[in-house]
Amino acid sequence: YAPSILSIMVIGIVFTPMLRADGSINKFFGAIGLGSLSQAWLTNPSIVIFTIAFVAIWQSAGFQMSIYLAGLQSIPKDYYEAATIDGAGGWKSFRYITVPLLLPAININVMLTLIGGLKVFSEVFVLTGGGPGNASQVVGTIILRSFGEGSWGLGTAINTLLFIAVTIISIPLLLFMRRKEVSE
Repeated sequence: YAPSILSIMVIGIVFTPMLRADGSINKFFGAIGLGSLSQAWLTNPSIVIFTIAFVAIWQSAGFQMSIYLAGLQSIPKDYYEAATIDGAGGWKSFRYITVPLLLPAININVMLTLIGGLKVFSEVFVLTGGGPGNASQVVGTIILRSFGEGSWGLGTAINTLLFIAVTIISIPLLLFMRRKEVSE
């Protein structure tokens, strides 16, 4: 859970030297005989966005897991005992008890991840600033650049479009996922 409470600035300070061409990740790959996997993780335009996504996933994984853990702890043990008595094995218990009763936690995680992915900014800004070139530009960095150049109307318009996109995607998805949920 610890990475989820760290500031993105701290994560950027830690990961930037690790992800350089001569950084500890590439040295680790070389030490275990996988030197061919070494990359310039933050300066290679074809993989920089995936590198940033990995860092963001690493940071939020603990928070997501805590939501799943809370969902798992809320499932009554009686259901599993009844399934065992009825002859259900581990897979059937998982499929017919755990997954349906864990759907609220899954839905919350999907929504939070979707919204966070659409409005990502901090990770890109701290790790690359939108570079190399424009390879890791996202809507948030475009908005920042618009405001920084004095194009306040353009920045506000893009921000409004981002809000509309998040709303248009999130609300139907939320309604669809809510219909799939099972109440105890």
